[in-house]
Amino acid sequence: MDNTQEISLIVAVVLLVGAGIIAGIGANIRKVDAELGQASKQRKRRKIGSRLMKPKLKELDAGMLCAEVATRLIAGADIASAWEVTLRRLHPDLDFAAAKAFAENPHENWRHRFRGQVPRNPLATLHHKEATAAALRAMFIATAVSTEVGAPLAEILTRVADGIAAQLEAGAKRHAAQVGPRATARLLGVLPLAALVMASFIGVDVLGMALSGGLNTGIFVVGAVLMVVGNLWSHAMIRRAMNPGVSGLDPTLAMDIIAACQENGVSLTASLQAVSAASSETDLAVVARMLLLGASWEEAWSDSDGKWEQLSDVLQPAWEEGASPVPLLVRGAARTRAHLTHEAVNAAEKLGVRLVVPLGVCLLPAFFALGIVPVVVSTLEGLLAN
Repeated sequence: MDNTQEISLIVAVVLLVGAGIIAGIGANIRKVDAELGQASKQRKRRKIGSRLMKPKLKELDAGMLCAEVATRLIAGADIASAWEVTLRRLHPDLDFAAAKAFAENPHENWRHRFRGQVPRNPLATLHHKEATAAALRAMFIATAVSTEVGAPLAEILTRVADGIAAQLEAGAKRHAAQVGPRATARLLGVLPLAALVMASFIGVDVLGMALSGGLNTGIFVVGAVLMVVGNLWSHAMIRRAMNPGVSGLDPTLAMDIIAACQENGVSLTASLQAVSAASSETDLAVVARMLLLGASWEEAWSDSDGKWEQLSDVLQPAWEEGASPVPLLVRGAARTRAHLTHEAVNAAEKLGVRLVVPLGVCLLPAFFALGIVPVVVSTLEGLLAN
């Protein structure tokens, strides 16, 4: 082996080891940045000809949006104009219909967008689509509940605004805890490909070895399969750990809406029926009807979805004793949000440890099969040829 080959081999090993170190350091840096709450810089607006593009919404404080609508209502505006003026102030193309469409489906259908069948929703550029859509759904449900029970919408939205702000804050904490494991999975997932590219960079005929047949081809096939399996495995673990497991109306926001109704003198059963009608949560309507028919509290809630367990617990003392449930609802919503945030943070921490399994079983062997083995084989072939 001449000096050039020795230098190339040393450079290859250093680059491969450095890639692994950078992958681990990069994940930790991204996690620290997220926990410190460092916001990324907004992209510069691109020019099309001599005109600037319309501003893109990156962040939307749904709690402030709710409070602003309530403020306009208190000032004497009707419901439609309060919503319209508030939304137009955020973006010239944003109206009530667009906001409601985004709340129902925060992810755009790109096939329809590509065909030009629907205009792009101004909210489609938001960073945290799911959390914002859930907050908007709660606001629209509160609007429908106000119409149903005849309670002042401004007071209901004021109560819901506090809940939405707390909900978004809890969601931000959960997102910060999830950034580290997600970044680790992404970086480790591309590590075998990086090794393959660097092996090619130092002069190894990777493609020729992969197509040469025999043992070399078998090693490349095994490495590619392990890389794909490792990525699918790690992404499946992330989905399971990060899935909130709650569909439909968030129970904590339901507590806020019911508390606002109770503060305005609406009965508990009427509040449950109104929330059910506005959100399509049929379990709450069933509970209300059973309570009106004289069923016990346990019987009324026995067949309801498990997500309403906390709501049932905080309402039971007020129903049985005839007291106002508002203090219990407020405390119950705060406790539930704190519990969900704690569970999400724990899940993210456990995920960071469990990701070692697909790394050790699949991704590291793929790294050696696609990056190290070609360099070693190429070096041995050169020695034998000499």
